[in-house]
Amino acid sequence: MTPSPLILVADDDEEWRRLLAFSLQEAGFRVELASDGKSVLPLAGQCRPDGFVLDHDMGDMTGAQVCAAIKSSGEHGGAPVVMLTAHVEVLPALIGGCPPDQFVVKTGSVDELIAVLKGLFPEAAP
Repeated sequence: MTPSPLILVADDDEEWRRLLAFSLQEAGFRVELASDGKSVLPLAGQCRPDGFVLDHDMGDMTGAQVCAAIKSSGEHGGAPVVMLTAHVEVLPALIGGCPPDQFVVKTGSVDELIAVLKGLFPEAAP
């Protein structure tokens, strides 16, 4: 049996991290958590995630900066990056840079994020 996909979630908001971890685990994913952008690559080197969920505004770095670092590192085998943002006005700038694989608008619900991840990882258990 193949293990469930491992998703590295980076968000500087502790409540969101807890909500995302709980919701993604309930949806059949394994989860690693990072509280800031700078810790994503070192943690990814240790845990080898199958995918990433990055908040766009993390204080120390933007999700776009972290996404660019992930994609340029070459160490993560094309693992998909999903960007969460409550600021839809940043989307055009993100598309012009090193875009993530998917965007999800951050609302009070994680249903859209779970649907996107299930589309990227259909093997995740229900």
